[in-house]
Amino acid sequence: GKGGDGAGIHCATATISNCQILNNRTGNGGWGEYGHSSFARGGHGGGVYCAVGPAMFLETAICGNSAGAGGESHCNGAPGGSGGGLFSTAQAYPHILNCVIANNTTGDGSVARGWYHEAFAGDGGDGAGVYCYAAHISNCLLAANVTGNGGGGGGGYPCDGGRGGNGGAALGYSVTFTNCTIIGNGCGFGGSGDAGGIDGENGQAGGVYCSSSGTRIVNGIVWNNTAGGMQDQDAQIFGTEAVAYSCIQSCTSYCDDPTDHNIGDDPLFVNASGGDYHLSVCSPCINAGSYVAAAGATDIDGDPRILFDVVDMGADEATAPPVGSLQVVISPQAAIDAGAQWRRVGTSIWYDSGYAENDIIVGGYTVEFKDIAGWTMPVNQAVTIKNCQTTSAGGSYIQHTGSLRVTISPQAAIDAGAQWRRVGTSTWHDSGYTESNIMVGGYTVEFRDIAGWTRPSNLPVT
Repeated sequence: GKGGDGAGIHCATATISNCQILNNRTGNGGWGEYGHSSFARGGHGGGVYCAVGPAMFLETAICGNSAGAGGESHCNGAPGGSGGGLFSTAQAYPHILNCVIANNTTGDGSVARGWYHEAFAGDGGDGAGVYCYAAHISNCLLAANVTGNGGGGGGGYPCDGGRGGNGGAALGYSVTFTNCTIIGNGCGFGGSGDAGGIDGENGQAGGVYCSSSGTRIVNGIVWNNTAGGMQDQDAQIFGTEAVAYSCIQSCTSYCDDPTDHNIGDDPLFVNASGGDYHLSVCSPCINAGSYVAAAGATDIDGDPRILFDVVDMGADEATAPPVGSLQVVISPQAAIDAGAQWRRVGTSIWYDSGYAENDIIVGGYTVEFKDIAGWTMPVNQAVTIKNCQTTSAGGSYIQHTGSLRVTISPQAAIDAGAQWRRVGTSTWHDSGYTESNIMVGGYTVEFRDIAGWTRPSNLPVT
C-alpha cells in the first residue's frame, strides 16, 4: 500500500503562522505482489499535506522533512513520495508568505524486480521543497532541497531505470513565485537499467519545474541549483511560462528580451557557502526588481520591502543603501596648479583632480568646478552613480588670454635694430608687432640694447 501522507501536518482549510515544521518523514510504500505506482508510492508531504484549501502559511519554517520511498514488488517499482516539505492538492491553492523551506527531500523510486516480465523501476519523488497547484509563494527562501533518485533494475527480465525526481525547490502547476530566493537545490539521478533495460533520465530543474502553463517567477533569484550534475539555465528553471525582473544563473533565453529585465550576474550574497543569503552592498539585485510586482509590505526578515525607491530581487530587501564612487579628472595641469577643483552640487568639500569620492548613494548628481582667476571653468556636468561602480567624469578649464602690442620710437632707433620682448621670453619682436595668446596677468616689457642708443626703462603691463 501507499505510505501515509502528511507526516508533520495533514490539513484542510488551514492557516499556519509562526511555526516550525521540522524533521518529519512520511512512510515508505508497502510491498506489492505485482506493484503499481498508485498503490505502493511513498507518502506525500513529509512536512505538510494540504488536502483542501484555502491554506495559508505565514512566517513558518518547513525544514528537514522527507517523503517516503516507493514500495517494492515482484515486478514494477513504485515512485517515491513527492513534496518533501509541502504537498498541496489541486483543491488547496495555498498562499505561502515569508517562509523558509529548506533541506527537505523526496523519496527514491523503488527497484524493478522483473521476475515474471519486463518491468519499470519507480521514479524519484517530485518537488522536494514544494509540490503544489495554483499557489502563490512570496518572500520565501527555498534552499538545499533535493528530490529522490530513480530506482534501478534488478530482475531476470529487462528492467528500465526510473527517472530522478523533478523540481528540487518546487514542482508547480500554475504557481506564482514573487520575491523568492531559490538556491542550492538539486534533483535526483535516474536509476540504472538492468538486463538490457534503459537507464532512467536524471531529474530536471534543480530549481523550479513547471508542469503546466501559467507559472510565473517575478523579482526572484534562482541560483546554484543542480540537475544531472549541471547548473545551466534548465537546471535553474524548466518549462516556466514567464520570468521577469529576476536573477538567473547561466541565463540564456530568459535574458534574450531586455523588456523582461532579467539578469545573469552573480547575486553576491553575503556568504552563500555559509547559508547567509542576504544581499551584499554590491549585489546587482538591489533596486533591480519591479515595484508593481513587489510582494507584501515586508521582506523575509520583516524589514520594509521597499527601502530605497525600487524593490530588490529575492526574498531579502537590502537595508543598507546602494552606493558607488565618483572620480573627476581636471585638465590642463596649469589649471590644476592654479587651484582648480571639483565637488558635487549641494556638498561643501572641494576635491583635487583625480580624487575618488566614495560611498555616494546611487542616483543622479551634478558636478561643479571651482572658479579660479584667469580661467573659464567647465560647465556643470550631470553624472549617474551606480551601485558599487566608479563613475568617471572630467572637465577642462580654458585659460583667459590677451594680446600685447608695443610701438618703439624714433624710427632711427628702429632702423638701428631696436626691438622688445616680455621678460622671461626668448623671442625679440619688432615695433608694432602684436604678440597673441598671452595668459592674463602682469608682465614686464624689456627693450633690446643697441649701440649708440639708450634703451627705454622696462615697462610693466597687464
